[in-house]
Amino acid sequence: MAPSTSATAINPSELASRGAAIQASLIAEFEKEDIEQSTHPAVTVTPHLKKAIGIATVAETVNEEVFETLIDAETPIPVRRTVQIPVSKDGDVLVKLCEGVSSIKVTKPEPKANGAKDEDDDDDDDDEEEEEMREKIWSIGSTLAEAAVKGAKKGGKVEVQVSIGADLAVQLLVREVGGKGGVRGNLEGSTVASNGSA
Repeated sequence: MAPSTSATAINPSELASRGAAIQASLIAEFEKEDIEQSTHPAVTVTPHLKKAIGIATVAETVNEEVFETLIDAETPIPVRRTVQIPVSKDGDVLVKLCEGVSSIKVTKPEPKANGAKDEDDDDDDDDEEEEEMREKIWSIGSTLAEAAVKGAKKGGKVEVQVSIGADLAVQLLVREVGGKGGVRGNLEGSTVASNGSA
């Protein structure tokens, strides 16, 4: 059926806009949380990362390696993230590109002392318990790449840029902010695990 032969036919150039309007009318009454869950990368067919990716650097304050997440798990690709890290006292910066492994730290509330209770306390107060606190903790997984910048200006910053293409190829760029050059590296797509249609 075509508009020239039938008055009820839809013009092919209007199909995309009509479809978008129908979809918008269908979700207009939905709750925001329902829409976010329905469009979550785990539900859609967009390729996405299976594991988080971040950088590990040595923090001078604690003198140990610290992991910072740059790209969360389930992030659709392609994606690019940039972060700046301070230069150490000796002017050298070592950056490790790593997969992030998450775990949940559960902190239970301290039990209340079994002291005397006020007479005004209701029985309902006894039934109420303080909720335990849950916190996501990141640790370093497998190392994907390492890059070093030597002789950077003290008190300056080093920029780290991570780009992941639709083919899962990873590009890493580490350079001194305001400086020339830098360190570039590429990882093949099979190195980074993914889900989805890729």
